Amino acid sequence: MVKYFMNKQLLILSISVTILILNALCTSGCESAKYANMTPGEKLYNRKCSSCHRLKSPVEYSDEEWIEYVHEYGRRTSETKKQLIIDYLQKANDPIIADPNNTLATVVLHSATPTD
Repeated sequence: MVKYFMNKQLLILSISVTILILNALCTSGCESAKYANMTPGEKLYNRKCSSCHRLKSPVEYSDEEWIEYVHEYGRRTSETKKQLIIDYLQKANDPIIADPNNTLATVVLHSATPTD
């Protein structure tokens, strides 16, 4: 009876450890996939800034405003990392890069066209 009990406990322990390991592998794999196509600055922005608040779209602020915000809120971030974040935000803030098919301009022009 004792031997059966020990084998059952060992089986339960083995299954629990296996589940924990698989969970850790799946979670880290999902995290890696999420950041796979991001630039270093975009990864930093997503990881660092989202830890405290909702992420803002790069087009919500001007290049100058992003510099102010990154320096103000990133006090504990290294200057190198701040610059990577600023570079990403400013590049993503560029209307040509942010909207390569110029769909926003098309929408604006369509809505500005007078109707008869």
